[in-house]
Amino acid sequence: MKRSVHDDHSRGCRHGAAHIINRQLRAGIVFAAFGPLYLSLRRGSVAGRRPVTSCELDIPMKTDTSMQSDRIDVSRFSEVAGGRWMDRITIGQRMLLLVGGGTATVIGLTAFCVYGTGTMFDAASSDLSNTQALAQLRDRLNQIAVGAALGCLSLVLPAFWLVTRSIVARLKAAQTVLAQFAKGDLSRTVDIRGSDEVGELLEGIKSMQCSLTSIIGQVRYASESMHRATSEIVAGNEDLSGRTERQAASLEQTAASMQELTDMVSENAENAKQASMLAVSASDIAERGGEVVGQVIGTMHDISVSSKKVVAIIGVIEGISFQTNILALNAAVEAARAGEQGRGFAVVAGEVRLLAQRSATAAREIKNLIEDSTSKVVSGATLVDRAGQTMEEIRLAIRRVTDIMNDISTASVQQSSGIEQVNNAVTQMDEVTQQNAALVEQAAAASGSLKQQAIDLHNAVSKFQLG
Repeated sequence: MKRSVHDDHSRGCRHGAAHIINRQLRAGIVFAAFGPLYLSLRRGSVAGRRPVTSCELDIPMKTDTSMQSDRIDVSRFSEVAGGRWMDRITIGQRMLLLVGGGTATVIGLTAFCVYGTGTMFDAASSDLSNTQALAQLRDRLNQIAVGAALGCLSLVLPAFWLVTRSIVARLKAAQTVLAQFAKGDLSRTVDIRGSDEVGELLEGIKSMQCSLTSIIGQVRYASESMHRATSEIVAGNEDLSGRTERQAASLEQTAASMQELTDMVSENAENAKQASMLAVSASDIAERGGEVVGQVIGTMHDISVSSKKVVAIIGVIEGISFQTNILALNAAVEAARAGEQGRGFAVVAGEVRLLAQRSATAAREIKNLIEDSTSKVVSGATLVDRAGQTMEEIRLAIRRVTDIMNDISTASVQQSSGIEQVNNAVTQMDEVTQQNAALVEQAAAASGSLKQQAIDLHNAVSKFQLG
């Protein structure tokens, strides 16, 4: 029963402590500077002691020596609170990196202070009867919170003023450039500093300046070109009327020329048919020549293979001659040892030796001749191969000529048909020429109006200064 009452009281005190912690955290960074010092003085801690979250803290809450032996286990509360605030501290440090290193340091100390805060509140809650000590601790924490908040503000406000001043200065520069753009002055240089949102804005203004400069330059060039073109059109319309009359006279000559052209095209079509037939015949001959060359290439390859075999055989003969010569020498030596009885055998051995030497000499000569023939066969095979490639190229060229001649023949037929249509069109051109005379007057009036519009456009674009 007593244990249950003690647990209820402990939970009540912890709820009260949590309420006070929430009030301190809403004010900002509470124990960033004074929490570690407070714990050091109260606990007499030294460097190298184990973490707060994994031990029992000895917090003296009274002057009475009997109360100094009271210890509380705050590992559960410190793990819950500490785990949540470490996440928040990490986010806060990342945000305050823009403000300055001093503020980031204050934020970094907050995690350790949270553990100290939880320890002090658990120590205070262990004695329910000492409400006055809890009230004094609350007032002390409020004073520390106010001091820490003022310290943070002394760091944040100057940094915030510097950042705001930098942004406003660059925004004023962007406003000045845009005002010059509104007046038509596109030659103003855009100074881009930084890569933040304002820098991106200035980059966009610079891109807009480049685009406007390019567009207005193109419009100015187009207006000048239009002015020149309209002037030429006006002059051309004056000549068009006279040329229209001359065109009617030339139509009769065109009709006569078209008849002659029809006869020439018909003759070309006939010649193209004959040329196509000759090209087909030449293509067949080239194909047969290519087949013959292919056979020659195969024959040369067989000769080369046979020559290599003969060279191998000659090599065997040379080996036999060399061995026979050695045997003859051995026989001569044995005959010399035999004396008079081996004299006849020595004569035979000498003759065999001479025959072996002559066979070796003949074999070497034959080998040299065959090697020379083999090299010539290889050269001939290479030449025949080139001839085969040339014949293939000739065959392909003749085939292309055949295709071209077929196309020419087909085109000649189409030209003949087209010329007939041209004859009909010439008749219609006479009628169209009469209508063109009326259109020339309308075109002259339209070109005059277009010339005036080009002048107005050029004057409007000239107001912009491109630098």
